[in-house]
Amino acid sequence: MFTVSSFFSSSVVLLLQAPSVTPV
Repeated sequence: MFTVSSFFSSSVVLLLQAPSVTPV
């Protein structure tokens, strides 16, 4: 399940950075 763990970690990072990256 390494892929699932990696995907989950990436999703969390993207969600945390989303507010800073959003153009609006």
